[in-house]
Amino acid sequence: MIVAISAVMAFVVMRNFDEVAVAGPDYVVFISRSDGTSGADRVAQMVTAFAHEHTTNVGRLAADAHEPESRRHVYLAVGDEAAPSTALLTHGFPNFSRDAKTDMHPYTAMPDIGPTGYYLVYGPEGTANELLQEFQTLGFGGRVDPTFSWGHAFDYFGRGALLWCVLIVALIAMVTVGVGVILNAKAYGIQRLQGASWITVFGRDLLQLAKFCPGPLAVLALLNAGLLYLYNGLHQAMTYAMVTGGFLAFFVTVALASHLLALFLLYRSEILGAIKGEISADWGLTAAYGVRFTAAGLALAIGLAVVGDLVAYQNNRADLAAWSTRDQSYYMEIGGYGQAETRDVEKALGGWIRTLDGQDQVIVARYLPLMPRPGFHESSQRLDVLLVNDAYLGSNELVDVNGRRFTFTDADRAAVRILLPQRMRAKAAQITDRVTARILGSPARGPGRTPPPVRVSELRDGQRAFTYESWFNGYPLVMDDPVVVVVSGRSNVIRDEDYAAYATTGEIVFLDPDAVAASLRATGQQRYVLGFYLKAQQAADRHRSVSREFTMQLFNLVCALVVLLGTAVCVSIVYGRKNAQVIFVKHISGWSHLSIFWRVVLVEAGMAAFLVGYAWRSSASHLAELTDPRLLPKEYFEDAAVRLEPIAAVAVALLGLTLVLGALAYTHSRMVKAHSSSLA
Repeated sequence: MIVAISAVMAFVVMRNFDEVAVAGPDYVVFISRSDGTSGADRVAQMVTAFAHEHTTNVGRLAADAHEPESRRHVYLAVGDEAAPSTALLTHGFPNFSRDAKTDMHPYTAMPDIGPTGYYLVYGPEGTANELLQEFQTLGFGGRVDPTFSWGHAFDYFGRGALLWCVLIVALIAMVTVGVGVILNAKAYGIQRLQGASWITVFGRDLLQLAKFCPGPLAVLALLNAGLLYLYNGLHQAMTYAMVTGGFLAFFVTVALASHLLALFLLYRSEILGAIKGEISADWGLTAAYGVRFTAAGLALAIGLAVVGDLVAYQNNRADLAAWSTRDQSYYMEIGGYGQAETRDVEKALGGWIRTLDGQDQVIVARYLPLMPRPGFHESSQRLDVLLVNDAYLGSNELVDVNGRRFTFTDADRAAVRILLPQRMRAKAAQITDRVTARILGSPARGPGRTPPPVRVSELRDGQRAFTYESWFNGYPLVMDDPVVVVVSGRSNVIRDEDYAAYATTGEIVFLDPDAVAASLRATGQQRYVLGFYLKAQQAADRHRSVSREFTMQLFNLVCALVVLLGTAVCVSIVYGRKNAQVIFVKHISGWSHLSIFWRVVLVEAGMAAFLVGYAWRSSASHLAELTDPRLLPKEYFEDAAVRLEPIAAVAVALLGLTLVLGALAYTHSRMVKAHSSSLA
């Protein structure tokens, strides 16, 4: 079992790694700062010369302009013709994951992009450090990182569902081995009677295991190789085998350590009782409950994670459906310039976006949660405001109280229009003051210029506004009855720097990327734009990631339930064998099942109460945070997930109690039959 699970976990690790990083280079030089003294042409000359002088290959990593989540490009400066990475230019990159695509190109084919970014070094650490020094000579700053390290492994794959899976499988190995040793207590007792030490017995067990394993291992290896061939043609097969071996070595170590420890503790029991299959020492029950408490805690944690992932999955699926009804819209990723250039670049790009706004080629959608102000009782609640532009009204239908769609005229472009839902009519003055103070707090107007006029209109209640996933995807894609504030570039409310800032967070939506890219090239600043990415594709990639996490957590939950069952069987066997004589006497005396095992039932009930109480308290605390008007709200789906936590805890507690009662009933009937036959 652990061989198959190790292969599956290695597949997940390799797939995830291939989708976030490029396999092959030894080190990555990340250039993040520039003093602006050197341009892209000078950097290209330096990199090419460096590769030849050091007989090494250096690649420039760049995301694809249309598929940034699943496709990237490596522009390779070749200094070592015999290196394996050089052959990739001819044969292509061996992607492990089907959802990742890496295209290899010669360095001379690199487009006009900024010099800051990731440089892949196919050589030792010293070569990577020398390359960083060359960049520093040109006025750049950055750092050198290994492509793969244990720290990176923990960051990318040591959290979430995969970590739960590792812990659960380790517990399964411990429980399986422990139950096996307990069930063979009689055989081990006979070997003890013959004078065999626990080390000798352990060695004999390993020899028997070694005779059994080669055949099943060979079959599993061939099956795994065949499946991997069908998946990706055995790409990166050796690395995959090494990762599989690492997981397998960990689980085998846990199993062997559990076997050795169980044998050592078993040898502390009396020989006569061991020959009868009984366990008289208290260590057995203590160890069994130690593992059971751990398993119950993991089952609860995984159950809560499944609830959260289920809600996230449902919300992401709804978002994906909402995106399918929209026209194609793109967000822009900005980069490729140093800190010294930030102000000039952002002002220039912001001015360019302002021009596009005036031409209705971009949509502005920015979520602004207005927090309560101290001392104002009427403003005690958070106010949800959606800041948009005229193009937003052209693509999204909002109607007034008479059912007429809001439109705009040239005269409206210089004004700030506040659209209030009908239900806010009684507090229109206070809300308008708050919105005006927030929106017009720092307008981009010069000396002597007056603020733009403010016009207030009413929205029909019950309308939903599409947010285009503004504010770092932290709020719903569709909002119910928000306050909508309409501004345009002519109103000077949004500064040039703000336009650039909104673009970096996906709050500027581009409707025609080809036309926009042509306009950008005309300004000579295309090197500072990494690409235009389809927002719907971003939502689809996120949904795929959430689906994978949810599937993995479901697998973990099934494994956790298996562990709960195993620990229930272990507790029932240990308790039954430790108290075999007393249980049999009580049984023939007419005691009920619960009265015989009341101690176990009491401990299980206490554990169940602790799990439910912990989940209830945690849920109440999180709900208090989510409903506190003084705090910025978190992800909206957390509210639903947190409310379900106590229900998940009750389910885990009841299931654990049911499993242990069933295991006690089964082992009790077996034990009674065995004692009855021995007395006959």
